[in-house]
Amino acid sequence: MITLLGFEFASLLSGAFIAEYFFNWPGLGRLILKAVFAQDLYLVMASLMMGAVMLIVGNLLADLLLSVVDPRIQLDEQA
Repeated sequence: MITLLGFEFASLLSGAFIAEYFFNWPGLGRLILKAVFAQDLYLVMASLMMGAVMLIVGNLLADLLLSVVDPRIQLDEQA
C-alpha cells in the first residue's frame, strides 16, 4: 500500500488535468496541454522533468516510510 502511494504522488499532475478540464479551471494540466499543442518544447521538457522529480521524491518518501513501518527493513550499509 505504501509503495503504491509513492507512485501515485507522480500522478497528481494528471489528476489535476482531469479536474481542471471538467471544472474549467486554469492550472498546470491545461497549461501543459496547450504547450504540447503549441509545440513549446521548453515548457513540455520542464513538465516532464517535474513529473520525474515527483516520481523520485514519491519513491524516496515511500521507501523511508516503509523502513519506519516494517522493522525488517534497515537503512544501514551492509557489505
